[in-house]
Amino acid sequence: MKQSVLVACALLVAVAACGSNETSAPPVAKPTLTLARDRAAIGSPLKMQYKFEVAGNAAFDGDYAVFVHIAGPDGETLWQDDHKPTVPTSQWKPGQTIEYERTVFVPNYPYIGDATIRIGLYNPDGGGRLPLDAPEVGLQEYEVAKLSILPQAENIYLIYREGWHGAEVDPTNPLNEWQWTKKVA
Repeated sequence: MKQSVLVACALLVAVAACGSNETSAPPVAKPTLTLARDRAAIGSPLKMQYKFEVAGNAAFDGDYAVFVHIAGPDGETLWQDDHKPTVPTSQWKPGQTIEYERTVFVPNYPYIGDATIRIGLYNPDGGGRLPLDAPEVGLQEYEVAKLSILPQAENIYLIYREGWHGAEVDPTNPLNEWQWTKKVA
């Protein structure tokens, strides 16, 4: 009887270890995200400064993309800004610091309140993710900043009058939109 209980306990420990979400691989980089401001109205621009301190033992087996999820208090993704870093990860060297800036517009989403910004590195071809040195919320997704989303302000709405070409949209990320001037705008 004691032996069968001991075997059952050992089996439970082994099964629990196999189902663990912890990664055994060391982190490849320490991510930091600095926001120009921690409060932004719907429709307003938000400047985001990314910094990755590459670990001394890091090795990349290809070019990974950065996923950026802005999540509400329940963890649901409100919007995202997946992108490729300015220096491809296949060119990151151990001990190197990669820094770049992006400006996104807070989309017209039916939510006002606090949000967290979570990032990670993923392989766009196979979907695999890499471990990072930051507080993990699960599935190699890491919390790096907080943001308060405010109601849309009337003075932020853009109106393009004469002198502009029609809007163009990035086919890989519909949140990226731009317009070109006709040189008379």
